[in-house]
Amino acid sequence: MRTQVLNINAQYNGSTKSFYSYPTSNKHFKPRVNSISKQLLDFIINYSLIDAEAICNEFKEKLKREAYKYSVNAKRLNLMSNFKDNWDGQGAVPFSKEVIEKAKKLIETLQLRQPTVVPTTYGSVQIEFEKSNGDYLQINVFNDDYSIFYSYADGDNGEKRGSEIEVNEAINNFLNRNAAKTSN
Repeated sequence: MRTQVLNINAQYNGSTKSFYSYPTSNKHFKPRVNSISKQLLDFIINYSLIDAEAICNEFKEKLKREAYKYSVNAKRLNLMSNFKDNWDGQGAVPFSKEVIEKAKKLIETLQLRQPTVVPTTYGSVQIEFEKSNGDYLQINVFNDDYSIFYSYADGDNGEKRGSEIEVNEAINNFLNRNAAKTSN
C-alpha cells in the first residue's frame, strides 16, 4: 500500500514554504485545501496576524481526528454489509450493496467533517451531524433516494425525500449555517 502525502504550501517573503505534509495510507481520505484556504494561509503568514505554526498544528490535529472518524465509519459500513436477516433479533432487514456503496461514497466526500454512521432496522444507513448549539441533520440512505431531516436551534426544521444533489446541498447548508449568520 503506497502512502500518500498532502502538502500545503504558502508564499512567505517571495519563497514557497512547505506548510504541512500529512501522510495517509487510506486511499479514500484525501483532504483538500481550496484556493480560498490557501489565500487565507498566505495572508496569515505574510502579515503575521497569528502564529502560523499553531494553525498548522491545529489543522494537523483536525486531519488526524477526521481520518480516524472516517476509518471508523468505513469499518462500520463494511460490518453492516455483512448483516443478515434479523440482525438485531427483532426482524431487521439486511443492507443492500447499493445502500452501502452510496453511504461510502457520501462519507468519502466529507473529508474534513465526518458524521456519525448508524444502521437502521429497515435497511437504510443513517448519517447524522450534530453541532454543540443543537443543530441536527439526519440523512437516511436508501436504494433509490435519500430522506433528509434537519432541526436547527432557531426552530427551523423540515423533512423531505431527495436526490444526491439535494443531500449535498443540505449538508453544505448545515455545515455553513452558523458561518453565514456570523459573517452578516
